[in-house]
Amino acid sequence: KVVLCSRRPLVERHFDIDTCWFDRRSANLQISEFYHQSEAERLTALKEVRGGGSVPPIYMNDVRKWQASGELS
Repeated sequence: KVVLCSRRPLVERHFDIDTCWFDRRSANLQISEFYHQSEAERLTALKEVRGGGSVPPIYMNDVRKWQASGELS
């Protein structure tokens, strides 16, 4: 049996950051604005955007399956 420990509830999503960072229509603007901020502002922005860790849906499906079978608590 495996025990999963996490400091916060698991968040299911594909990426830790908003997809606008990957969108070719807006990514250059996002990156440019980001690098024109001070280091402290960048760190704050990263913490706000990420919102904590996440787990991709493919792994969350496994976690739910193992919880249901009793292999994971």
